[in-house]
Amino acid sequence: MPSDTGAPHTIPYMVDGDPLADVADIMRTLAERVEERLGQRGRVDVNVAAASVGSVVVVFPIAFAAPPIVQVTTQTNTLMLATVEAITATQMTVGVRHVNGTNVTGTYNVGWLAVPA
Repeated sequence: MPSDTGAPHTIPYMVDGDPLADVADIMRTLAERVEERLGQRGRVDVNVAAASVGSVVVVFPIAFAAPPIVQVTTQTNTLMLATVEAITATQMTVGVRHVNGTNVTGTYNVGWLAVPA
């Protein structure tokens, strides 16, 4: 019977005496567990029109089991701060805000990283 690393990751592995017939199932489970923990990342453009803030909803390519931990950063302008809110297992709202509240018009690229909580 395969063993695992225990919480929090529960990564399966084979032990002496496990039948070779179990290799495919153990490897599939291992790959699924690793993929779950790698997280997801991307970039999104946030449009701002004559305002100091803008936002866009980002849908995760693969739903998480629970709301993930998310980090965001602006890629194109140091005067715009990236924000994230309304994080669920399937989506989040990514925004930008001008550091001193000045109204601007532009498109600002935000990078994001989401990992399982």
